[in-house]
Amino acid sequence: MMTDADCTVHKNWILTTANHFKENLHNNDSANKKKIGMICSYTNVKANRMFHYCQFAEWTYMHTYACAGIGMDMVLGCFGNNISITKEAYNKIGGYTNLAFSVTEDYVLLKAIFNAGFEVRYLCDTNTVVETLPVETFSEYMSQRKRWAIGGIDLGWKAFVYVASSVCLWLAIILSFIVCNYYLLVISVVLRFLGDTLILYPVFNILDIKYLKKWVPLSVCFYSLTEIILPFTLLNRTVKWKGQTFNQNKK
Repeated sequence: MMTDADCTVHKNWILTTANHFKENLHNNDSANKKKIGMICSYTNVKANRMFHYCQFAEWTYMHTYACAGIGMDMVLGCFGNNISITKEAYNKIGGYTNLAFSVTEDYVLLKAIFNAGFEVRYLCDTNTVVETLPVETFSEYMSQRKRWAIGGIDLGWKAFVYVASSVCLWLAIILSFIVCNYYLLVISVVLRFLGDTLILYPVFNILDIKYLKKWVPLSVCFYSLTEIILPFTLLNRTVKWKGQTFNQNKK
């Protein structure tokens, strides 16, 4: 079981996760049933001001995106501060030393275990959440998102679809404003807010973080603007991470 030094785990984190792995004991006799090799779950962000709440909502959104991917039998990502792996799965892939270097090593690990034929579960459960600290400055925030974006390039066509959908929506908003088609402008903006609200509200209810609902409008505006800035930061793919600098321009 893995988390980070700045994280606080739920009191039932170990027990609830272990109970899912116990299913492997009952599936040993089934040749067609995949063994559970990895379990991922949500991370809450400790928040006490606006910037923190925006990060919290965004983290929940990205977790839900990754969770949906597992539901559709594809890997889209996970967060390394809340993952658990069986010894069998870890040994089969050869451990971290056998994986290619990445600034998003948690995704590389997830992908390797999934491709090795193990079942991956992504739990949306209050008992398995961990709480992490937010970044305190916008510069730190953009550096973190830049690292995630560079790592996300490894998603291939799935990353393209995600980016293309965002680009199309922004083009609709910008062009409708330029040509004064305010009907299309309103529809585009409403679709963005409605889509994210429909994704986030059920998760807020399940994880008992309903107070985040009031932060959705501001959060959507915040990370929508980030989508505009982020591509320009990728022109220089040098990443500062854990006190080190990695040059990803050569990849």
